[in-house]
Order: sequence, then structure tokens, then C-alpha cells
Amino acid sequence: MTAAMELTAARTVAAVRRPVLYAAVILVVALVYGGSLDDPFHFDDAHAIVENPNLRELAQIPRFFVDPGAFSVDSTLAMYRPLLLTTFALNHAISGGHAWSHHLVNVVTHAAVTIAVFELLLLLFGHAATALLGALFFGLHPAHSEAVYYVSSRSESMAAFFVLLALILHLRSAEEAAPLHRGIHRALPGVAFAAGLLTKSTAIVFLPLVLLVDVLAQPGQWRQRWKAHVAYGVVAVAYIGYTRDLLTKATLSAPVRSFAEQLWSQLKGGVYYLHLLTLPRGLTVDHQFQLSSGPDPYAASALLLLASIIGVALVWRSTRPVALLLVLWFFVALAPASVVPLNVIVNEHRIYLSGVAFAAGGAWLARPTGVGVLPVPGARILRRGLWCVLPVFALLALLRGNAWDSAESLWLDAMHKAPDMARPRFILGQDWVQQGRTREAAAVLVTGLERDPNYVPGYRLLAEACVAVGDLSAALQWAQKGTGRLPMAADLWALQAEVTRTYALATTGTDRSAWFARSADAYTEALKVEPDRAAYHDNLGNTLQELGRSAEALAHHQRAVQLTPESAASWLNLGNAYWALARQQDCESAYLRAVDLDPAYVEAWSNLAALYEQAGIPDRAANARARAQAAS
Repeated sequence: MTAAMELTAARTVAAVRRPVLYAAVILVVALVYGGSLDDPFHFDDAHAIVENPNLRELAQIPRFFVDPGAFSVDSTLAMYRPLLLTTFALNHAISGGHAWSHHLVNVVTHAAVTIAVFELLLLLFGHAATALLGALFFGLHPAHSEAVYYVSSRSESMAAFFVLLALILHLRSAEEAAPLHRGIHRALPGVAFAAGLLTKSTAIVFLPLVLLVDVLAQPGQWRQRWKAHVAYGVVAVAYIGYTRDLLTKATLSAPVRSFAEQLWSQLKGGVYYLHLLTLPRGLTVDHQFQLSSGPDPYAASALLLLASIIGVALVWRSTRPVALLLVLWFFVALAPASVVPLNVIVNEHRIYLSGVAFAAGGAWLARPTGVGVLPVPGARILRRGLWCVLPVFALLALLRGNAWDSAESLWLDAMHKAPDMARPRFILGQDWVQQGRTREAAAVLVTGLERDPNYVPGYRLLAEACVAVGDLSAALQWAQKGTGRLPMAADLWALQAEVTRTYALATTGTDRSAWFARSADAYTEALKVEPDRAAYHDNLGNTLQELGRSAEALAHHQRAVQLTPESAASWLNLGNAYWALARQQDCESAYLRAVDLDPAYVEAWSNLAALYEQAGIPDRAANARARAQAAS
């Protein structure tokens, strides 16, 4: 029997068994990850899902395709992921603010990706048992569990599914379809590729991956399929052209670190990811991983190791081209997150698509004799070992779910496994503050600032925790430490102003005036750094009014109104300043503007009533008082 006949026979057997294989994959994935349906939302889920008003109505779905700002409640976090947002909106329609349907879709998506891995490996290797081993190795690998347990990581699994689907459709010959359907058949890979891009920009890796598959897995085929590659390129160019502003911001205009830091750190990251895939221990939402700004011993060693792996694969190019394909696949799939500087240096969900190559490599090395050209010595032992490790992987992935049971368990787990990292401590501290566990929060936030003294929000969280437990002295101390270390951080000057204002409100006499003066000085420093922050002008104006410096206060309230003319609170503050200066007509105009912007603004209606009473206009005063009562 020829190799082509063997390949056809193997695929025929697999076709007969497909329903059973699919059912088995879905059952195994469901058994491992089914418990996640009770898990809450985590971390970025807050701004992208829980607090995102754009997901509340299905009528908003068309907007997702034209407005990147719909991605988050925070306009600074705009991303173009319309298909992902569509699934979130559908989830909200099903379960409202509850997370169970989101987790269910994540589990189903992971099962679908695992099945897609099977289909792709069957096409590449032509042996059902080998393809199934690689698919289960991928589907049960605990390093991929973050993409299932973390709702926002659905972007990774969905994009991977569409990339794999596009590869599968590309590899299946258009001649297999009926003549009338060949045009549609040939268009399907491009449609799947476009769907991947509409899920997450990292799907762009399909372009080099499909070329690698054609060149290395099916030599000579890429010349026959050049039209298909051109079509894929057109899809990519259209996508890049439409999203160029977002891509430019991420890579050039506002990168979070220098190119050198990104390059050398991600070289280390490549080795670290191989370690996680080979020995998946210490899995955590925040890994203990430090930046490298140059070729330090760790980064240089990583470069040598990765170059050696690629070198060996190149040596095998003529005898084992699949080895080179899988090695290059691993690094190509990592490329987007490696090139674009992201806030977190390494993340487990980033190796999701790269993990396909790792799992496929293990299955390929363990393939039975007679499948392929050159069997690997010891393949039978390796094959048995891989089948035996699958239950261990399943157990580890299942146990990994314990950390995702709550925000507290997730970040306590991260603190334990990455003790030198600051981020878990800040997030855990914030969670404890929200729970009212302020003393515990203050303690953990202190340890966070010890590890990262340049994290501005950390000082605010700690100061607010200290205020909550009544320790104003400690709150002021941390606010001053922040401004002393980061004098150009306007928010820290504002924090110091808020703490000193709290001191002023808690004292009387000359001390009260002294503390208000210190608060005014701190707001003045904040405005030196950010002169166009309306909130700072409003707060400074209110503080100056407490000091009886109404003329100075007026200028700041006028500036606040100029900066935020739609802010009812700013107009109210302006009206108060006019009242202090006995400018009743201007005061009335400001108050009326405030209630015009916010008809339910109780304080504005109350002040307006008091103004009319003072002016001797009882009917208007009564009407304003009634409006205040109705709004309260």
C-alpha cells in the first residue's frame, strides 16, 4: 500500500469514528472544566463585561463592528474585537449579570478548538490515533486552563479556533467540492481568517502559518495555491488599514516599555513558555518574571537556547520537515504578543495557539511505525508515556480551577507562587478594601508598594484604607511618600490634598485653616502637573472658599466650567462661588444651568431655593424646594 493510500485509509477510518471522537473530546473537556460554571468574573472582566453598558442590548451588536470604544466602559481601553463582543452580548441576553453562561461558552469554545486540533493533525499526519493524542494533549494541558477559566481570555480561544478552521479549510482541496460549490469552498478559509481577525488581532499569524504549512507539510502546494495566499493577504491588508490607529498606538505611539526591554524580555519569555508546557507547575495568573533591558546572562542564554532549537529543526529540514514546521509554528504564534509591548510580560493564555505546535510535536514524535517517513527511536515508549500523562494533565487542570473560585483565592494563589510581584498584592488589597477588610488591605498594600514603589494607584489605595480605619497620620505619611518619590504624579498631589482636607474637616480653629491651606497648596501642585484637570480646579476652588478666598476660588470654578461645560457639579460649584461674592444674578444662572443639565440634582435645587428665599421670591423658592424634595 502506498503512502497516499495509507493516508486515505486512515482518514476514512477517522471519518467513520468522528462522532464518537467528538463526543469523547467534549465529554472529557466538560468533566475537567464543568465546575467553572460557578466561578465569578475576574480582573479585566469588570471593565469589558460587567460594567460595559454596550453589552446590555443586542441592538448594540452592529455598533461593535464600527466602534472600538464599545469594547470597554473605559474609553482608553478601546479594542476592535466585534465578534468577541457579540458573544458577550449574547451571554448577557441569556444570563444577565451572572457569569455561568460566559463560562459555558468558554468551555464549549475550548472543546471546539480541541476538535479543530484533531482535524488539523489528521490532515497533517494522516493517522487518527496520533491526531487524537495530540488533540487531547492540547485540550487537557493545564497551561491552557487560563483561556477557559478566565472569561476575557475567550478572545484567545476564539481566535485560535478560527485560525485552525481556516488552516483546515485551506488544506482540504477545493476539488473535493461539487463544481458549483468550489468558489464558495475556496472562499471559506478567507472567511474564517476574517472571523479570527474580528475576534482578536493576533489571528494575523494565520498568514505565516498557512505559508509554513504549504511549504513544509505539503511541498510544492504553495505554488499551486498562490491565489489563495493573495486573497488572505487582501483580507489582512483590509483589516490593518481599518485598525491602523489602534495598532499604531499599541506599537509605536504609546508603548508600555522600550523596544530593547520588550525584545530581551520576550526572548526569556519564549524559554519560560517552553518550561510551562514541558513542566506545568507553578501556574498562576501573575508569574514571577522580571524585565531584561539587554543581553543579561538569562536573556543571552535564552537567545542561545532558542537559536539552538531552530538550528536543529533546520538541520532536520530535509528529513523531518514537520519538525521545522512545528518549531516555527510555536514562535510565529507567539510573535504578536512578543512584538507588541503589553502591560504584563508573560501570560499563560498567550501560549494557547503555540501550545498546538507543542502538543502536535509530542504526538508526532510518538507516532507509530509506518506513519510518516522516518520514525523516531523510542516512539512507542514516548507514546505510552504521553497517553499516561493525559489523566495527570486532566487532574492538574481540574485542580487549577480552585484558584479561580473567587478573586481572593486567585490573587492569594498568585501571591504564594510569585512572592516578589506587586500586582497580586495591589489587586488583593483593592478587593479587601471593597469587602471592608481595610486593616488586612492596608497590610498587603504596604508589601505591594515595597515591591513596586512607583505604582501610583497603590498609594491611593493604601491611603484610602488608612483613612477607613481612622489612621489619618498613616494616610498622610503614604501620600507624602508618594509625592516625594513621584513628584510629577498629579494624582498623588491630589491624594495628599484630599487627606489634608480630611484632617481639616476633623479639626477646628486655626488648625482647621492650616490644614485647608495645606490642601490648597497640594491641589496647586497637582495643577502644575496637569493644569487642565477640571476636578482639580473644582476641588481647589472649594478649598479656597473654605479659607474665605472666594475671588481666587471663582477663577478656578470658571476654569472648571470651561473644561467640562456639561458637568452639573462644576456649575453648582461656580454658583456657590458667585453666592459668596454676592453676585446673585450670576449665582442664579449657574444653579439653573446645573439643574438644566441634571434635573434630579437635589443639592442644586436646594441651593436655588435658598437663594430665592434670601432674595425674597417665595413662589420660586417654594417651587425649587418642591423639585428638591421630588428628586430626593
